[in-house]
Amino acid sequence: MNIKIIVLGIDGSQADVSYDDMLFGVFAEHLADNDSVLYFPTLKDATVAVSKAFTEADTVIFLIKEERYGADKRLLCKALGLSFETDAVIRAMALHSAGDSFAEDAQFDETHCRIPKGAKSFVLDDGLYAGFAAVKGTQTTVVLPMSPVRTSHLLVKQVIPYLNSSYNVEIPTDLIRRRYVGSFANSIGGNDISVAVSGTNSAKIFAEYISGNTVLENAVVFSGHAEPRRNVPPNEYVVSLSITAAELLGAPYGIAISNAFYSGDSADSEKTVYMAVTNDAETVVRVVHSLPFEDVNDFMTRCCGEMCRLLTETIEVDTGVRERPAPPKKKKNTGLVAAIFVVIIMLAGVVGYGASVFKTNNYSLKEWYNTYISKYSHYTFDLDGTSAVTGENKTEEKTESNSVSVSSTENDVSEKVSKS
Repeated sequence: MNIKIIVLGIDGSQADVSYDDMLFGVFAEHLADNDSVLYFPTLKDATVAVSKAFTEADTVIFLIKEERYGADKRLLCKALGLSFETDAVIRAMALHSAGDSFAEDAQFDETHCRIPKGAKSFVLDDGLYAGFAAVKGTQTTVVLPMSPVRTSHLLVKQVIPYLNSSYNVEIPTDLIRRRYVGSFANSIGGNDISVAVSGTNSAKIFAEYISGNTVLENAVVFSGHAEPRRNVPPNEYVVSLSITAAELLGAPYGIAISNAFYSGDSADSEKTVYMAVTNDAETVVRVVHSLPFEDVNDFMTRCCGEMCRLLTETIEVDTGVRERPAPPKKKKNTGLVAAIFVVIIMLAGVVGYGASVFKTNNYSLKEWYNTYISKYSHYTFDLDGTSAVTGENKTEEKTESNSVSVSSTENDVSEKVSKS
């Protein structure tokens, strides 16, 4: 079986290296040649490559970014002479997940529910982003959504078993796991590095995940110690556990994987796992959330893969294999600076104008106030603080105004006191 993979929606410069590695890792022995994973921004850009792929490979796999999935899936079916119809079973699953408000939404149907008639469907339990395999003559076309988690689940659970049975081949379904574990082992290599694992319940799952790799069996040491969490926030908890593990076992790296936190009482509730990797200089925390189609076993397996990736990245930075990511640059608030500058100029202009009026008319402060401000006030003020009503029958208004002023002043003082 010769396979070509065409990814639509991004160009090669935007490709996720780990995603690329996953594809090569899964299909390595069956790829047609070294240029068998190709990236294109649009289907139009891929026209020549698609024609060439169908002459060089018996199976062409299209991975399409989710935001353009429906439209590109439809165009592909049209170009290949395949029908494009709504699958009633998939539609019922999709509406159950997304809600009946999408029942009359044609774009929703196109994206999630339509596949060629008679094609083998590839869809997870949420019914969303249905893919397919269509056979025409000796050629098989596979169309899948491009989403690292969703794609890996579809490959392992559905696509690879389908290809194995269709072509009488044996692509191992655990190649994604092998890829992550192998990268982790390679990062340790001959560096004489050990990793201490805190003794949470999830550590047992991680031990099973990396089992069978001789490098890791010698380098990864499991601690039986894990303090109870009590009321400590989960992210702080895994940081503490990872540091303690490294100190107890005298290892340069300590890691901790929390148990799965459920957002509700149902087994289908969203699950969250917190992970931490500690070295001599810092602790890195990663938070992983489950997706609607993942049960707890699938989710924890993915978390173990994420831990292998996190360890690989950290060790490669420390050993100089990978450059440390540059910290994000702080954006200067040029708009705020400009606004403040304009206000300062305006204030300077007002002050300058006021000074010129004083100089021209030889005003005193009292004369200036009574000339300008008294036009808009019921009071005139002497510099010694006394006041007088400027109109008739204003005593009640004056009293009310004074009381508000006092109240306002008291509030200001009380606010300042409380802030200090």
